[in-house]
Amino acid sequence: ANGAIQVTGGTTTGAGGGATTGTVYAPILPSGALGAFQSTTVLTSARYGHASVTANGRLYVLGGWNGAATSAATQSAPVNGNGSLGSWTTHANLPYPLHDLGVITAASTIHVLGGERDVAGTFNNRDLAAPFLSGGDIASFGSRRVEGHGLAAYRGRLYTVGGERDSGEQLVTVTVTPLPGGGWVDAPAATTALPSARTGL
Repeated sequence: ANGAIQVTGGTTTGAGGGATTGTVYAPILPSGALGAFQSTTVLTSARYGHASVTANGRLYVLGGWNGAATSAATQSAPVNGNGSLGSWTTHANLPYPLHDLGVITAASTIHVLGGERDVAGTFNNRDLAAPFLSGGDIASFGSRRVEGHGLAAYRGRLYTVGGERDSGEQLVTVTVTPLPGGGWVDAPAATTALPSARTGL
């Protein structure tokens, strides 16, 4: 963000330990190469396997693992003009601890998808979402989960049709997701909706 790359936390010894609070940044030069990395404001607690995303001139850090426990903490820091970070601010926690999670921002909302809830291998199967508030704060996270939807695969694409959210809302939505080689799934995109909401497919 702000013409620089920020690197927060991580592990210095590999999975299972060595979590750090260290945070560094490097400017992106006109050639596209990086300048020298410099230290900036450290995280308030050591973590790795967390997720980071930039929005509203701030860098948000969510979840993670400190080598002994999974975290539900959510924090952000303003990104200064040179790419360094200001002081960290604490926001509403995730509904439950998560590490190795994915985070995106869209439509003034921060979304958390996937991740692992504990060392026993319990995975997160919900889309957690929180709208941005004024001043870079975020509201409490809500969650949604879809069931009763239909699935079809055709010519390297996965189609997800209709379904029902746990709120009881039935969906007309149809999404299509490319399925590249190697087993990885790309982000879904909306396509022609059903003529009326439908579940139990």
